[in-house]
Amino acid sequence: MIRYVCNPQLDFAAVLDLYASVSWSNYTNHPRRLEQAFHQSLFVMAAYDDDEELVGLIRAVGDGLTIVFYSGFAGVSTLSASEGLAGVFLSRRWYDLRMFTKSSWQRSSQTKI
Repeated sequence: MIRYVCNPQLDFAAVLDLYASVSWSNYTNHPRRLEQAFHQSLFVMAAYDDDEELVGLIRAVGDGLTIVFYSGFAGVSTLSASEGLAGVFLSRRWYDLRMFTKSSWQRSSQTKI
């Protein structure tokens, strides 16, 4: 069974391994930049298998108010097709991202300038 975690504490060695498994060398060749990109993401969701291995990852980037993009979906090929990781990330978990961005918007709209 796959377990989904919103905004997890990521082991970046596992992230690099996952990205290497999908041949994303532009990211794996620049691990510090990748780690910074994750820290600056609006939202991150990770998928872990029964052995607590990282098997999928997606992040959302944007302005935190009106624009949100999914960036960098990576999934272990042996699981992603059979488990439908992309479908779960993009449908069931959309609510988590929507609530996150809605609360960000409510906080920012209450800020006095």
